Amino acid sequence: MAGDPIAELTAIVEVYVARHSHHRDTARVANREFDLLTGEWHEEVVAIRRRLRDRLTDVLVAGQQTGVFHLPGTDGASPVGTAANVTAITILDMCIHLSEWFHDRRPLSLAELQHLYVEMALRLAGAARRG
Repeated sequence: MAGDPIAELTAIVEVYVARHSHHRDTARVANREFDLLTGEWHEEVVAIRRRLRDRLTDVLVAGQQTGVFHLPGTDGASPVGTAANVTAITILDMCIHLSEWFHDRRPLSLAELQHLYVEMALRLAGAARRG
């Protein structure tokens, strides 16, 4: 998987979707309330969130550089790093906010939900459509 931006993006999205669909209550609390933390607690949470975003940004940049992704705005409007960062934030927010609407009575299995979210993330990254 290392060195394969599509596989890495897929893995990140699948983990986020699983986490935020199976642990909806804790995900909502964590994402809504972390800013109320102070001092070292707040700094630690922000650092963790930044590392996660930066990891996805690195995957997106690698995909852009190898030609498997065509990030929005990279055709002259934005530097690759900026476009990758904005795209990473968008993908992570999309996965995180799953906890706001998804519940057990939805007619989708985890695998179906992951598939849909991976497809949306790949589109956001500008990947060629998969067969």
